[in-house]
Amino acid sequence: MIIDKNRLISYIISLVIIIIFLYIVPLNQIFKYILFIVLHYLLITSEIKNQLFFFKFKFLVLISIFISSCYFVNNLSLKFNFEINSFHNDNYDNLSETSKIFFKEQYPLCQEMDCFSKKDYDIHINDNYFRYHIDIKNIHELRTNIFYSPGTALQENVHITKYNYPYEISFKFPNFFYGSKFCHEDYNNEVVCKEITKKNFNYIVNGVGENITIYIDHSSFVLFSYFLITLYFSLLIYLTLRELISFRLREKFEILYPISLIFWLVIFSLTNDAGVNFLNAYFYQYPGGDGFKYLYLSNILSEYLINYQYLEFFKGGVEVFYFMPGMRYFLAIEKFMFGNSFYLHLIIFSFLPFLLKKLLSLYLSKKVTYIILFSFLLFPLMHHMGFSLYQYIRYSSKIFAEPIAYTIFIFGLIRIIYYFLYKEKFANTLPLTTIILSISCILRPNLAPTSFFLLIIPYVEVILQKKYKLFFLFSICGLVIFLPLLHNFYFGNQFVLFTTAVFSDANLKLTFSDYFSYISGSGLSEEKKIMLIEIIKNFFNPFEIHKYFILLGVFLSFNLKNLYIPKLYPLFIIIFSQFYLFLFLNPAPRYMWIFWLGALILSMYTFTSKKITK
Repeated sequence: MIIDKNRLISYIISLVIIIIFLYIVPLNQIFKYILFIVLHYLLITSEIKNQLFFFKFKFLVLISIFISSCYFVNNLSLKFNFEINSFHNDNYDNLSETSKIFFKEQYPLCQEMDCFSKKDYDIHINDNYFRYHIDIKNIHELRTNIFYSPGTALQENVHITKYNYPYEISFKFPNFFYGSKFCHEDYNNEVVCKEITKKNFNYIVNGVGENITIYIDHSSFVLFSYFLITLYFSLLIYLTLRELISFRLREKFEILYPISLIFWLVIFSLTNDAGVNFLNAYFYQYPGGDGFKYLYLSNILSEYLINYQYLEFFKGGVEVFYFMPGMRYFLAIEKFMFGNSFYLHLIIFSFLPFLLKKLLSLYLSKKVTYIILFSFLLFPLMHHMGFSLYQYIRYSSKIFAEPIAYTIFIFGLIRIIYYFLYKEKFANTLPLTTIILSISCILRPNLAPTSFFLLIIPYVEVILQKKYKLFFLFSICGLVIFLPLLHNFYFGNQFVLFTTAVFSDANLKLTFSDYFSYISGSGLSEEKKIMLIEIIKNFFNPFEIHKYFILLGVFLSFNLKNLYIPKLYPLFIIIFSQFYLFLFLNPAPRYMWIFWLGALILSMYTFTSKKITK
């Protein structure tokens, strides 16, 4: 898979224009996400209109008008401001008197003992925001950092949880909002609406726990102004993008890609118990869990980026990694670029169906590819195997690294398969492929053994062919995977390749010694037996009959004939390396997604190729 440079440049410029457009246009966040998914899909499927578009006079005029209009609207004070504060040691004295009284009345226990957690990081997290709209029933929908800031009262505190968490939200409205109404839930759980006027444009709301109701009833003037601005910028962005790319529909089937993504996001939002709209915010993550730690650290790292503290950013908030290294950086970049919004996730997920289709089409017929891909998009029969867009969204709501890491890995896998198919043509793509696979490993280290064996064959071939320049680039790019090792040695003076969690009891559930004891009849502890049963359940489950057919297809594929088919090598490597790894690790199903993906493709290839042969 060779990336066209002109197409890539066109895509990046168009994406930046769309992001600026969504920042300026006064739509609520749900519509912005849906619009972004659709526009991003059009970017992926479009063609370059002119490779020299940035020299065209019409494009330069339009982009100048667009930038000038954005600057003008952004300085019109059409957004209101709100600042949210938790109750903690650093800011308690700066809270309003109303909030202090509220805290003393609601939390008398905290007058006798310290309810505030220790501040492990000496950094202030900005919780000051500007918005066009607000219509929430859950504090998380504000898309703030309140639960994931150093020194807050929530972290690992037995007295204060998400259900009784105190906070203060102060609102300030410019004169543009005069005549609108500000509505919120009071202490009696009744919604109170107050008109925003010249005398009353500042409001303070105290809340407890996640659930709260706050919304603005915009005046007709505000709504009409927002409509005109939206209409104007929609026309302007259409004219601008039309100079860059030609929108086209390649295949009717591909319409399902954005539709399925929007569909599952909406379904997920309507059916979750937390009451948070997933299109609008991350879910609440409990202190101590992976998701909480990633969000907590990403807030700190994004502040380091904003303040140009690049060494602290690379440090990642710890001296030696325990939690997976990469996810904190992915979220920090997402927060740095988009605030507390889900856009970087959506970009990755928008590419996922295209990547899967490309991967499936390398082994299967067009008809079979469409059937399997339809199952992935809209009929999640194999969702426990991870072959489901719904599962990718579900696990991303928990801030797990697997959905992002596996998508990036699939991209690198496709490039490796192309190398095995057309070695001379795609040899020069190996350095970039190495970087892609290394990034997936940093996000999810259990991919490291598979990536190593995928790359070792082309690496040896480059050496044997005496392609020294390519060998040098290949080697340099391969060093990317050692960034966590460099981090752990530099900051913690420990020689740890990825994380100390690799060999911890939380992850390494069984060892060679345990299996030897079981085979020799020495027996296993009750805990080890439970782990072994859980591992077996991932392969044999009476409610997942499709797994038996997949495993049968994999078994039938082990023959001498397939050893002479180069494009099958990557699938064999995936199956053996991931299966071997899973025999020892925590038997969480999400660790097996790549194994089942490789097994599914190999199995379907085996069954369909036999049918064709007959």
